[in-house]
Amino acid sequence: MSPTPRIRWSRIVAAVVVVLAVPFVTIGFVAVGVLGLEVAAQSSGIFTRNALRAVRSAPSQGGRSLDAVVAARYRGATWSSYHRDSINDVYVVCEALHTDGTSAKLKWFVKGRITWRNGFHVKTVAVSAINSEAYVLAPQLLEPGRPVFGSADFAY
Repeated sequence: MSPTPRIRWSRIVAAVVVVLAVPFVTIGFVAVGVLGLEVAAQSSGIFTRNALRAVRSAPSQGGRSLDAVVAARYRGATWSSYHRDSINDVYVVCEALHTDGTSAKLKWFVKGRITWRNGFHVKTVAVSAINSEAYVLAPQLLEPGRPVFGSADFAY
């Protein structure tokens, strides 16, 4: 007769711990990787550059780019972009002067997301005018359901 094998409880406990811990450790590494990617995207300015490009090249009146329409209508236009609540949400602001010398502030909202198709890049999901002066230049950029504010200073 052969002796019955002895059950080693320490090995069973170790196996259970490994089986339960591996998914949590994997999720942790994935979360750190995604967070690191978001931080890298933020620090490189990829979302803000993409948003500026999307707004300035957007089609406007007569098929011209929004950048060309702003240059024809206003003087001394300066463009900037910034994040507010989310890295994916970017606000683009154009500050310029009307021909009579009064200041103008145009504001747009750009929603982007990271995509891995054909390499890493940011895809523009939505572009929307926020204030009435930006809306007049390109009404087709108003996202359905988004309000238009009378002043860019009160718009978000």
